[in-house]
Amino acid sequence: MATGSEHRLVSRVGSLWDRLIRELRVLNGRVLVTPDKGFDLFRPSTQEPLHGSMRLDVGPMALQVPERASDTRLNLYIAVNGFLYYDQVAFQQQNELRTTRFGTQVAYFRRVGDRYDHVFGAHFDFSEDMVGHPAFHAQFKSQYEMFPIVMENLGVTGEAKNCLTNVLASARVPSAQLDVFSLMLHIFADRLIWRDSNEEEKGAFSALLSLSSSVQGAGHHFPRFRNGVVQDCMSSRHWYPT
Repeated sequence: MATGSEHRLVSRVGSLWDRLIRELRVLNGRVLVTPDKGFDLFRPSTQEPLHGSMRLDVGPMALQVPERASDTRLNLYIAVNGFLYYDQVAFQQQNELRTTRFGTQVAYFRRVGDRYDHVFGAHFDFSEDMVGHPAFHAQFKSQYEMFPIVMENLGVTGEAKNCLTNVLASARVPSAQLDVFSLMLHIFADRLIWRDSNEEEKGAFSALLSLSSSVQGAGHHFPRFRNGVVQDCMSSRHWYPT
């Protein structure tokens, strides 16, 4: 059974998500996200927690977005799930969201007629002091098995084609912290912002960047990150101009 602290954590993280969705509506009101309510997306995990941390499971969730911001068709279908760990003491005593671990899976499907081609899949992860492993990294791989998330959440019918059968999944590519909040920034930046975006849309994206500062990344785990800003965070918001 979830504790009072876990319920408060769901409420806090869920409220951030709800604010994110409000800014998304400004960027592109036609984009579909389901579930779009924080209380439906985040839940206390039944898995054994890490010592000193509380875990939230994320999703499954699906989005329908344009392939490019200039497109009128929403022909990309994206499935997402994952988990988040937050420092228990920091949350209970300072009401701070301090990431201690995360994992995110994402699968893109492009609609081609009545078919859905699986064109991109990745797992974003975190390795603590493992020789040869980047601290934050991505592994590009087939996530074809996530297509039912798209079908169930977006009411899609039809067949999916796996176009990623020969991807080298063992390559660990260094990345920012791509938890679910950072992943949303990445998707919105790629799909919804472009040179002809108006000032209101640009302002909404800047608000999303600012909103993400409410969550501290897991860079504090790595003393070797000598830059203070990097050590304090490592989430993807630092990669975008404001």
